Amino acid sequence: MAVSAMTGPVSSLTVAAVAGWLALGPGAQRASFDPDHFPVAALATVAPGEMPPELFNRMRWGGYLLYAYPEIRIFIDGHADLFGESLAREYLAIYHLRPEWQDNLHKYNVSWTLTTPDAPITQALDISRAWRRYYADDVAVIFYRVGAEPTSWKTNESAHVKGTNDMFQRRGRGGAP
Repeated sequence: MAVSAMTGPVSSLTVAAVAGWLALGPGAQRASFDPDHFPVAALATVAPGEMPPELFNRMRWGGYLLYAYPEIRIFIDGHADLFGESLAREYLAIYHLRPEWQDNLHKYNVSWTLTTPDAPITQALDISRAWRRYYADDVAVIFYRVGAEPTSWKTNESAHVKGTNDMFQRRGRGGAP
């Protein structure tokens, strides 16, 4: 009886690699996220190659963004303790509109935001001349910094504002910067 060259640890590694590829390869089932709680629809409107580089995101969505869109440079995720107290404070300052919120957006060169319709930052960006709403629904709102948006965002802007109540519709541009 002939002894195969693929015995012992090598064959175990081969079997493990094939099993891993079958489980995680092209046909693998990806995790799904509830579109009632995550910005699934919002991000579906943005072509992956057209996502601006620096995002200010809702902390709760950071893990989802890292998993579903690893090419996006998020601001923060649920592991805030690993980023240090300073970043967590800056996140909260932006989100809750503390006096330094705009300075912090500039410090990190944020060019787009992904937040909830009821977030304080959403209200401020709605009346800002420096920001434009690109997308809105009952879960998420996307804003971009004027001058930092991909070309297609300028032409598609009004097509993606939907599903929000009157309180969160685009306001006039006479507000604060």
